[in-house]
Amino acid sequence: MKQVLFLFTLILVSVHCFSQNPIPYGSNKAVGKFVRINCVNLYYEIYGTGESILLIHVNGTGIVCWEPQIAHFR
Repeated sequence: MKQVLFLFTLILVSVHCFSQNPIPYGSNKAVGKFVRINCVNLYYEIYGTGESILLIHVNGTGIVCWEPQIAHFR
């Protein structure tokens, strides 16, 4: 049962993460930038104003998964 629930949750997250959105998160040339830290190029995007919130995605996902949070805190 736990495996079925896990698989169902994974499918729901995947569908949400790869759905179409009007803002090209992850490839938005207007706000996307790179910073080099310890010989690694890190890509980041900044939206909104005020205090910063750092959102870090897990392996296998990307910034697109944060779309609801970006819209909420913007």
